[in-house]
Amino acid sequence: MKSRRFLLLMFCVVFFGFSAPAQNSDGKKIDPEEIADKQIDALDKLISLDDFQKVELHDILVQSARQMKDLLDLGQSQEDIRFAFENSQRDFENRLKDILTAEQYDNYVKDKREKAMNPDNKSRKDKKDKKDKKQRNSKAENNEIQENQDAE
Repeated sequence: MKSRRFLLLMFCVVFFGFSAPAQNSDGKKIDPEEIADKQIDALDKLISLDDFQKVELHDILVQSARQMKDLLDLGQSQEDIRFAFENSQRDFENRLKDILTAEQYDNYVKDKREKAMNPDNKSRKDKKDKKDKKQRNSKAENNEIQENQDAE
């Protein structure tokens, strides 16, 4: 039973390239709808999806999660699950290519590659954004200190 849950979680993380937790903070299981919503939010932040794209992707993601859950519940062999996973992943990539614009798809692939290459699973953009935010905060603090000194 635990191995099935683990495989489903790994499917979600690996299949979509995003870490969608299998449980919320209360320890309750998240259903496929919630997983799809989290993955769509992550994609939206990355490539700015329009409403039509969100609806289309939601349907695909929910359907894929349900299919994998059904395979796990039926007690299929790991080989069968792996084969189904690979087919689902290929199908998702093809359908994603049809839904996204060329620019969005290129950004998605680029981010996916960066995450695969970085051991901590963060893209360069994420790291750069974090560094920039830290620098802005530091500059704001320095300006505030300078203003306080000037006021004295």
